Amino acid sequence: MRGSRPISSEEVRRFDADGVVLLREAFEPKWLDVLRGGIEEAMAHPSPLAKEYGSKGSGRFFGDYNMWKRLGAFREFTCRSPAAGYAAELMGSAQVNLYNEHLLVKEPGSAAARTPWHQDLPYFRLMGRQMCSVWVPLDAATAATGAMSFVRGSHRWGKVFRPMQFRNSQSAETSAEFAELPDLTSDEYRAEQISFDLEPGDCTVHHALTLHSAGGNQSETARRRALSIRYIGDDVRWYQREFAPEEDNAAYVQLDRDVGLATGDRLDGPEFPRVWPRG
Repeated sequence: MRGSRPISSEEVRRFDADGVVLLREAFEPKWLDVLRGGIEEAMAHPSPLAKEYGSKGSGRFFGDYNMWKRLGAFREFTCRSPAAGYAAELMGSAQVNLYNEHLLVKEPGSAAARTPWHQDLPYFRLMGRQMCSVWVPLDAATAATGAMSFVRGSHRWGKVFRPMQFRNSQSAETSAEFAELPDLTSDEYRAEQISFDLEPGDCTVHHALTLHSAGGNQSETARRRALSIRYIGDDVRWYQREFAPEEDNAAYVQLDRDVGLATGDRLDGPEFPRVWPRG
């Protein structure tokens, strides 16, 4: 057991086959309390990477990145909670490093704040297979409040699709490196879409190539706070993509930093700390 609860062989199989798995009761209340406090601090004191994704006349849709570097609550959760152990077990990796984390808060009344269909990998300077996102909600997440949906098995399609801007759901990059996103509203793809209702303490873990999206928060009273933690395993290496970061896309700006790595280098050290096994 690498986390605070066992990961079953069926959960490993599901992650491998579908590219996403639901883990019930993955985090004890003490960990959620740590994260809730950190989220309020992050929203009160946003970093230069923070973004307001919401449209005019809609409720707030707030995002920020890499808070573990400046706020102890996020450092404690990303590095010391069971999340890294779950990632190690599901990816079959002996070592896990933290790549980054992304806070996404959809406040009540943000019905128009839809997260577009996308994969995580196109926003990252990574290559390899052992990479995943642990998505931790701090509020009940349902279709009405903005729970995520996934295209089952899309991590096995062998394609990396154009990244989308969260603010306007438009393509963020025109490089020939990326494939065009298919029409996911067609019956062919809708049949493979799955979603989960989550309670605080649950989480989903999805592969960096799994297509996923989330609706807006239609509730007028309930928040939808969630943290997505990106972990990488043994086979992942730095990949110096050549696209130019766009000013309107925090993910591009954040990942364009100079970390002194060349394509093929392993990610380790203070920029990408090892979080499993723990020292």
